[in-house]
Amino acid sequence: MEGYGYQIFTGSGRGRGYSAEEIIEKLPRPEKIRRLIIGWSEDRELYQQLRVWTKELGIELWLWFPVFSEHSGQAALSPLRSFPDGALVKSKKFQRDETFDFCCPGDEETAEKLVKIYDNAYQGIAFDGIFLDKIRYPSMDAGFQAFFGCGCGQCRRWLKKEGILPEEIQDGIKDLEKRIRDVHCENPLELLKYEKGIYRFGDPFMERIVKVKEKRITEAVRRLIRKFRGKGLKIGLDLFSPFLAPFVGQDYYALAREADLVKPMLYSLTDTPAGMRYEWKAVLKILRSEREATNLARERFLYEFYGTQNDFRGLFEKELQTIKEISGEFQEKGRFVPGIEIHTAEGKPLLEQKRILENVQTLEFCGFRDRIACWDIMSAGKEEMELFTGEVRMLEQNIGI
Repeated sequence: MEGYGYQIFTGSGRGRGYSAEEIIEKLPRPEKIRRLIIGWSEDRELYQQLRVWTKELGIELWLWFPVFSEHSGQAALSPLRSFPDGALVKSKKFQRDETFDFCCPGDEETAEKLVKIYDNAYQGIAFDGIFLDKIRYPSMDAGFQAFFGCGCGQCRRWLKKEGILPEEIQDGIKDLEKRIRDVHCENPLELLKYEKGIYRFGDPFMERIVKVKEKRITEAVRRLIRKFRGKGLKIGLDLFSPFLAPFVGQDYYALAREADLVKPMLYSLTDTPAGMRYEWKAVLKILRSEREATNLARERFLYEFYGTQNDFRGLFEKELQTIKEISGEFQEKGRFVPGIEIHTAEGKPLLEQKRILENVQTLEFCGFRDRIACWDIMSAGKEEMELFTGEVRMLEQNIGI
């Protein structure tokens, strides 16, 4: 199948009121479309109309479905709690109909509750696949405690079975806090090595907490995937860029083995959640010292550690190479399809068209012919869509190529 993928955000609940005609009008020519990833409103009529249209054209239709966030109004999911005091982790609003209200991923009842939401809202629409988003812990944007996962009673018991006692986590938190306060410490996270999407740490506790978080997320996602596979759905996964994924509990290798489609969120241009720059700043914020020279040294250390500059263009290309290395572990080609942003959030400066084109060209230079336009084509302009599909001749003079 030729063409590319396109994500369409229809809002939550009753949605944003888009018609099928409006969405089709926004899309490029059918031969430029391989798959649509759409959600997560509960507008059945919209999806049914698009199902008829895509079926006739041989286009895949995937339901975009959040997992460990966005469902607090629909299901009584176990709340996420922080270490060391078990306080509720506060939710954050990103846009008018997207809330980062993460639940505990370890509750075994969560999968059943999420499938019930699917059955009530989407059963019978005949989606080709389900695209699972928010399959992670909160990032460090949620604060210092977010790095340590969930501290509810159920998770503490599970951690004990995994050989990590609550007091070890409390000691690990104190050690990290001590390194952050040390104005002579340039590397509080004790990063030693990052290769093929895997970290090595100087502090054994840091390595253990990352691994158990990955195991917790993988086990929870597997439970859910088994249920959706039983409904005949293909499985897609939305993952953080590889250098960010381990910090939120995403094990690329383990999760990719469960999926038909993996979309690394290679958002190098936007200052928004899941974006490289946004999450990078969140890490620097929790590592912040009272001494500005120390903060600059820590930022410089991270640039050198990842071998990039502050425009993130170099990191974008390095992460593409990392994805190629990871994909080499799998026989099937085409499982990993990078997602690049072609718009930003409302109220923020527009993306430079030149940068969008550079990302497209870098993808193709690195051997990625397939790609997904993110994260909502309804928020993107016509020129940005044309840049994404490669129809740029008319734009070359305007964007300085």
